[in-house]
Amino acid sequence: WNYNRNQAAAEVAAGGSVLNYDGSEDWTWASRRTAKKGVDISRIFREVFGDEAMMTRVRPVLMTQQDDGNATLSQAIKLLHGYYNNGEGNYVSDPRPPSHYFYGAGGSAYYWPDIASPSLTLDSIWTSQTMSADAWLQGVLLRDSDIVAAAGLKRVAYEGGPSFDRTGNSEAVKAQAVDDPRMRTSVVEHHRVWTAAGGELLVYFTLAGDYRWGFSPDVLQTSSQKLQALEDVRAMAPVAVTHGTAIPGARAGAAWGMNAQGWGAPGTGSRTFASGVGQFSWATYTFRAEVASTRTVHLEVGSASAGTEVAVYVNGVLQGRQPLPSGTANVSFPGAAVSPGLNGVIVRAVTGSFVLNQVRVE
Repeated sequence: WNYNRNQAAAEVAAGGSVLNYDGSEDWTWASRRTAKKGVDISRIFREVFGDEAMMTRVRPVLMTQQDDGNATLSQAIKLLHGYYNNGEGNYVSDPRPPSHYFYGAGGSAYYWPDIASPSLTLDSIWTSQTMSADAWLQGVLLRDSDIVAAAGLKRVAYEGGPSFDRTGNSEAVKAQAVDDPRMRTSVVEHHRVWTAAGGELLVYFTLAGDYRWGFSPDVLQTSSQKLQALEDVRAMAPVAVTHGTAIPGARAGAAWGMNAQGWGAPGTGSRTFASGVGQFSWATYTFRAEVASTRTVHLEVGSASAGTEVAVYVNGVLQGRQPLPSGTANVSFPGAAVSPGLNGVIVRAVTGSFVLNQVRVE
């Protein structure tokens, strides 16, 4: 982390860096550098393997901290969309959606009990903190899913599973829990909600090790509760994605998943968009589809200023730009390709300002 941050700062100090394309401050540069280096690596593989191999045989992934920790994921996606995709201005001559460079993205997929608690029991550990599958879903998974969907990428995790860090509290209980039959149930239920949130590949950590992360104490012992759970996962029926608004459907203007500023909590009702660096110039909306199809995105807007232009992206791909008449208007963007699972819609104020009341995908 320190090395990456120092390298990012040195690059900006040297001038001409894309990391501060929007005049941002240094705490964002390290996260953006991860995306920038990933783009460089992806381009090298494309040169060697060719276009047809990208996202099929060769699948670059952008991995960050879970739950957008320290804005590691959102700032990376902001660079990919805002700069490389010209989503915040005219920066590159060949704008490309994030899916041109990456197959998937997201943080890890760990869940854990209250590791600071000295009073965990073999019964209470399963509902403590994110050992509750529902608490994990609501408190950790959904933000990453919204950000990744906005970019049109797959939600993958480079590592994850039950995490029983050694903190000096309740270590004996953690060690017992690994061999408890409820561990098997817990892993299966967490994988179920992972998939329901739009998750795809989850790489479990780690095959052999002690109670903290090991799926077995030894590579030759294959009957552990965790390894049996993975066999259950392999055999389970397909789990439907339940996150996002079902297509056809609508989301309120304030019900965004990520925005250009990178802060603020989504809500209900309408939301004001304004063009310009540092403004609430774009925001994302998460939908889900059962099958691949072509859809139309409708915007219900109001209070548009003179000369306002709005743009819409679906899964990172620009669907077009349209001028807005002053006042209230409805505009449509037909021909949007949606895929099974999560789909992200980005609405952007290219110029001027407007109030977004609703986004519909029909």
